[in-house]
Amino acid sequence: MARVIRLQKFVWLLICAVVIIGGCSSRDLYNAAQENRMRECSKLYGAQREECEARYQKDFDTYQREREEVLNNDNPL
Repeated sequence: MARVIRLQKFVWLLICAVVIIGGCSSRDLYNAAQENRMRECSKLYGAQREECEARYQKDFDTYQREREEVLNNDNPL
């Protein structure tokens, strides 16, 4: 488990570096994070794997729309 946490930290640092250096868009960053999570899910088996994959099936447009709704509801004018 500690190995997975270290790997996740490394991947996030790598993603941050890419964003800083390459100027990735929010969509690119989101997709990279989703791909990493799905890779981690592929290490599981059976129902655990299916549940894990189900958590990360949301595409960027859906994520962005839901995010906007939450932000708009939290800050009424």
